[in-house]
Amino acid sequence: MDAETLKWVMSQGIGAVLALAMFLVYRKDVHGALNSWQSQTKILTDLVAQVAATMQANTDAVEKMQQSLPHACPMADRLADDAVGEAAREMLRRVR
Repeated sequence: MDAETLKWVMSQGIGAVLALAMFLVYRKDVHGALNSWQSQTKILTDLVAQVAATMQANTDAVEKMQQSLPHACPMADRLADDAVGEAAREMLRRVR
């Protein structure tokens, strides 16, 4: 802002000076908020990329584990079925 513009604003009265001051403060605040929003967006974008990479690594690890231990899943299913069956039998014994 040049000196000529400041002279003109001052010649318009106190209302114009206050309006200019409010405008400059608002403009600075909006500029700061925009910069903050942009940096937060970058942080969140980086975080999403890291989470996606971690999820992919976990998926790959689980697939490799399933390939190396093909007997583990059926065994776990049998154990779960036996546990549920045993719990059901225990409940029936208590009811009778």
